[in-house]
Amino acid sequence: MLLRHLPRRAICAEIGVWKGEFSARILRRTRPKQLHLIDPWKFEAEYPERYYGGGGAANQDDMNRVFDDLRSRLAKKRNVVIHRGMSRDVLPTFGDAHFDWIYIDGNHTYEFVLEDLQLCLRKTKPNGIIAGDDYNWRSGEGYPVRRAVSPKQ
Repeated sequence: MLLRHLPRRAICAEIGVWKGEFSARILRRTRPKQLHLIDPWKFEAEYPERYYGGGGAANQDDMNRVFDDLRSRLAKKRNVVIHRGMSRDVLPTFGDAHFDWIYIDGNHTYEFVLEDLQLCLRKTKPNGIIAGDDYNWRSGEGYPVRRAVSPKQ
């Protein structure tokens, strides 16, 4: 439903891509002028329940295969640019107010979400959109995404 509300033919980014299923929906639904896919595709054992830490990949070789598969499907599209790296390293390479919208679905730890939000505020145009998912994620961890997005709650 979110994609219906995002501008078409936009310059946009997705932070946290995994296998690119949502990326494919972005391409179909919004037909972006340019879609920047940002993800380190790095195995992180300290997050064993997450896709990139054991929940979907068992090691770095698995992450490399996920990346290679995504690259083989999407890199040939003229409007897709793949950035293999942390959002904290990739986003600063763009000028301020570069993106029409950014979708955040990276590491859901409070500190990472907060850092992504702060970076995206600078990199999104003044009337741009910053969106994401999993607002109510992990009640047992105190809703880290919600706390980063709405710190006064």
